[in-house]
Parts: sequence; structure tokens; C-alpha cells
Amino acid sequence: MKKIVIGLTIVICLLTACSRNIESEPTPFGTVNSPDSLTMNTKPGTVTPTGLTVIIENRSNERFVYGQYFTVEKKSEGNWYEVPILEEAYSFIDLGHNVAPLQSVEWVVDWEGYYGVLDNGEYRILKEFRNSEETDDEIYHLAAEFIVQ
Repeated sequence: MKKIVIGLTIVICLLTACSRNIESEPTPFGTVNSPDSLTMNTKPGTVTPTGLTVIIENRSNERFVYGQYFTVEKKSEGNWYEVPILEEAYSFIDLGHNVAPLQSVEWVVDWEGYYGVLDNGEYRILKEFRNSEETDDEIYHLAAEFIVQ
């Protein structure tokens, strides 16, 4: 009987240690939403626990490019934390998209295959953008905040 109790205790400890912690890592993104001429905002009425639509607006005379990859973070006690990607998550396709000068695009996101169903809370989705005309290959990080209820 004593061996069973010890065995169950070890199993419970291992399961607790391996459970998915929504606040695992603090955000690695120091500066977001720069440059000011390029914005990304949540489209009203589109947020669900498994996805949303964002509007990317380019108010400059330059072309910006972005890929399929994105990151979701959750806010806790005033700080942003990465939502861990599911172990069985799909891979991202390496496609490039353009945001032409003085244009806007809608991007529909379904993250269920990457993050599952999000719990209620305050989140943001992040994407990387590059100015297609700059040669220094500077990366800009844009974030759109949203609330899952």
C-alpha cells in the first residue's frame, strides 16, 4: 500500500510539473507598434476563443511584407507572457504577404491548431513586418490587443 501511495504521489508531481502553464515566459518583445505609419488592430466583433480578424493599415508610401507566423501573449498583473504553443501544433507555412503603400488588409487568424482554445482574459497577437525597400532588414513588431470573454 505504501508503494502505491508513493507511486501515485510521484505521478501527481510529474503531471503537475508538466502541465501547461499559460504564463510560462515573459514577452521577448520590448518595442511594439513601430513605425507609427503601420498599424495592426483587432476588427470589432471578430474575437472568439479560437481566432479573430485584424486590420493591418499602411499609412506610408512604403511597402511592408509579413509572413504567416504569429505569437499570442496573455496579460497578467500588467505584464505580457507568451502563450505556449501546443506540442502537437501545426507548422507555419513560409508565405510572404504585402501591405501596399496607403492600403489596408484584413488578416483572418485561426489559432486553435497552435494555441488551442484560449481562456478568458486580455491578450495580444504579434506579427513581424519588414519594409520591403530597406536594405538593413530591420524587423518591426506589431501587436493588436483583444479580450476573450
